[in-house]
Amino acid sequence: MKRKLLLFVFIHLWVLCSVYAQPFNIAPQHYSNLLIDQKINDKNISFYSSIKPYNYCELQRAFNYDSIAGKINIVSKSKFLRALLNYNSDTSSYKTASVIAFPRMELQGGKDLSSEKNLLETGIGFSLRGHVKNRLAVSVDYISGNSSYQNYLDSSINQSHIIPGQGYAHATDLGYCNRNLDFYINYSTKKYFDFELGKGRHFWGDGYRSLLLSDNANSYLYFKITTTIWKIKYVNLYTNFKDIRNTDGDLSKAPDKYGAFHYLSWNVSKRINFSFFESIIWQAKDSSDTRGFDVDYLNPIIFYRPVEFSLNSPDNALMGFNLSVKAFRKQLFYGQLLLDDFITAEVRKGFSHQIHPNDTTIQYGSWMNKQAFQLGLKSFDLFGIHDLNFQTEYNYVRPYTYSHRYIYESYTNFGQPLAHPLGANFWESVSFLRYYFNRFFIEAKFLYAKIGYDSTGTHFGQNIFQPTFDAPIPGGNIVVNEYKNTIAQGIRTTLKYEDINISYLISPDMNLMLTIGLTLRQQQSAIKNTDNSFVYIALRTSLFRHYSDF
Repeated sequence: MKRKLLLFVFIHLWVLCSVYAQPFNIAPQHYSNLLIDQKINDKNISFYSSIKPYNYCELQRAFNYDSIAGKINIVSKSKFLRALLNYNSDTSSYKTASVIAFPRMELQGGKDLSSEKNLLETGIGFSLRGHVKNRLAVSVDYISGNSSYQNYLDSSINQSHIIPGQGYAHATDLGYCNRNLDFYINYSTKKYFDFELGKGRHFWGDGYRSLLLSDNANSYLYFKITTTIWKIKYVNLYTNFKDIRNTDGDLSKAPDKYGAFHYLSWNVSKRINFSFFESIIWQAKDSSDTRGFDVDYLNPIIFYRPVEFSLNSPDNALMGFNLSVKAFRKQLFYGQLLLDDFITAEVRKGFSHQIHPNDTTIQYGSWMNKQAFQLGLKSFDLFGIHDLNFQTEYNYVRPYTYSHRYIYESYTNFGQPLAHPLGANFWESVSFLRYYFNRFFIEAKFLYAKIGYDSTGTHFGQNIFQPTFDAPIPGGNIVVNEYKNTIAQGIRTTLKYEDINISYLISPDMNLMLTIGLTLRQQQSAIKNTDNSFVYIALRTSLFRHYSDF
């Protein structure tokens, strides 16, 4: 009797999760994002595609979201199977309010063919959703995992004590365990304003990577105000980051630092979107130990760089731009430009050196020129084959970008970069070929990068946690070269990363997918060469992306 009761409760929780989408955000790893991308980049649809996560209500206003989710439903005479395995969009019984729950799980088994090591990743948790009249939404996601990893990831985790994107790594007999709790409370006025308080991540950009703000780092506390008027969407984001170095696992000792972000996205037309980005990072405790959250950065319409100068502050200010253009019938060109420090005279010297490379009088490559850019292309229905999509992207980040004079003001959170997982001092090309058929998802990825790493006692600009300045300061700063800084300087390293996987969607509502895949990774430099081959099979209800391609 108890077993039947538990099964009854579990199945009903599973079925009820069909209503969770109504006023909620679409998680980055939710299967529907793969289908949404093609819809919102249609030349006839106006949507703010660079602001993620997407919200279900916004998507539904732009196009019929239920149509793309419903097309994968399985035809069956059994009501039980239809409820268990299909996307359920009938929410008529829950228009006023609802509270629902469903389980989360991560189970991956694999073999590192290079080291003949068997690996196991496990995780179990739950998701809770509640909403009132599609205006107030509450979401809670919790998962606890215990896993072992490939050699290169194990080495990174052992050094940083961070499982990429998943929090602090506590050593166990199996490998490492971690716990993650994300949540948000969202209130929408339906017309102009949206307020959200929570712990989570954000991604601003149209590419696979974002050089402005990505979901690479661990979750953080935030308060977000979104304003939508005319053809403009404006986001104010205030955050509480953590620096977990030197805490020895006691995260209550982790120093606080704060961030304030502006992102203004303008749909110039249905084909063209232009967005402006700016951010400021500052430490919670300055030399007087009394600073805290700086209210001067609360103004939602100010430009941070002038305020930084007026306050004579040492804070880390960045600005940037995002551009996307829908070209032809089913192509999207996109790009980003990130400006950390920009000295016009030094930039001109850099161009002069490119034109006259043999002129030894030109002082080029100033360490103070800290910029990054991205260029990318998405092509949908490639060669006229429905749901065969291609994406390619190039990312370029100069040495020392995102770093700062003060270590607690680097563009990082919880031991990881807030933008690109490689930090700085690299260029990268990454491409995808994806094909979707009913519930099958096939993806092939190829990544090629050139990176410049440090040796002992050096700072060539890749490690953005290292304090960066042109003279020694307290904290063990390493003096950097004033000029002749070039991309991938230091220990020049080549990274190749390939992954091919096939997934089958078991339950759309739970985002439960069965995946098998093969990963090949090669890293080559003058001092070390490593090869990793990894074959895996996984059963997941993943909601968040975890980057291991670095």
